[in-house]
Amino acid sequence: APLGDADFRSHWDDFVVDEELPPMEFGQGEHVYLQIRKRGVNTEWLGRQLADQLGIHPNDVGYCGLKDRHAATSQWFSLYLPKRKDLDGTALLAGIEGELELLQQTRAAKKLRRGMHSANHFKIHLRNLTAPTDAIAERLSLIQQQGVPNYFGEQRFGIEGQNLPAAKTWLEEKHRIKRGLEGIYLSALRSYIFNAIVRARLQACPLKELQTYSGALWGRGRLPAEYAEFETQVLPSELAPLLNALEHKGLNQERRPLWLLPCDLSWQMPNPTELILSFSLQPGQYATSLLRECVQLRDRSIKLHNQADG
Repeated sequence: APLGDADFRSHWDDFVVDEELPPMEFGQGEHVYLQIRKRGVNTEWLGRQLADQLGIHPNDVGYCGLKDRHAATSQWFSLYLPKRKDLDGTALLAGIEGELELLQQTRAAKKLRRGMHSANHFKIHLRNLTAPTDAIAERLSLIQQQGVPNYFGEQRFGIEGQNLPAAKTWLEEKHRIKRGLEGIYLSALRSYIFNAIVRARLQACPLKELQTYSGALWGRGRLPAEYAEFETQVLPSELAPLLNALEHKGLNQERRPLWLLPCDLSWQMPNPTELILSFSLQPGQYATSLLRECVQLRDRSIKLHNQADG
C-alpha cells in the first residue's frame, strides 16, 4: 500500500521527461530531426502545428511517443523534407504558440515511429509529502532492488478514466465515433485487461516467479501454452465480450512483461515534505505506476491547465 500522499505536477518542472534515441546514423537523410523542449504543450498538437507551419501532411511528422502536456519534456520530432536543405528550426518554433525551445537539429534517413526511442529519463519533484522519511527511503530501496508491477498508468485511460466506459459503450452499441478515437479506445481496453492479469498474478505467484512472466495484450492468436490456462481462467467472465471484440477488430495478440525494474533510481529529500526522484524507464513503462508503489499521488495538473488557459 502507499505510505502516504504527495502533490504531483504542481509546477511544469516538477515532472521532467527527457527522451533518448537509440544509436543511429545522423547528419544525412530525407527527414529533419528536431529535439524540442516543451512545457504545457501536447505532443499531437505540436506535431500538427509543425506540419501546418511547413505545409506538409501530418503523417510526414513522426515522433516516438506522447509526452505529458503537464510537464517539461524533451523529445524528438522527424519532418519529411527531402528537398528542403535550409530549415531554420528556431524560426519554425517561434511561429508556434507555446513554451518551446530547440535543443538540437539534424537529419536522418528514417521517420520516427512510436516506440523507437530507447528510454525515457525522469526527474520528479513531489511536494507536501505525508509519509515518514525513513519509510520512504526503505520503500524506495526495495523498489531499486526488486522493481514494481508493470501496470499501465492511469493516463492510458483518459481523464478520470473516461476512455474505458466510453470504449465499452462504443463496442456494445456499435455507434460511430470521431476519427482517431478507435485506437484510443482499443488501447484502453487492452491495457485494462493486461492490468487485470498483473493483479491476478500478484495474488497467485511468488515475486521471483512473477518477474519472469509476461501478460497478454489481447488480440487474435493463441495464447502461449505456458500462459493459456491461467490467463483464460483469471479474467472475469464479463470481460468475454471485450476479448471477442478486440479479436474481431483485427488486433494481433502481443506480450508485455509483468514487471519493470527502473534504471539508475536515486532520490533526495531536501526536507521532510519534499521528495525528488530520478530514474529511467524503457518505452511503454509508466512513471506513475512506479510512484504509486511508494505514495498516493494528488495530481495538481488541472491547476496548471487552468493557469495556462487563463
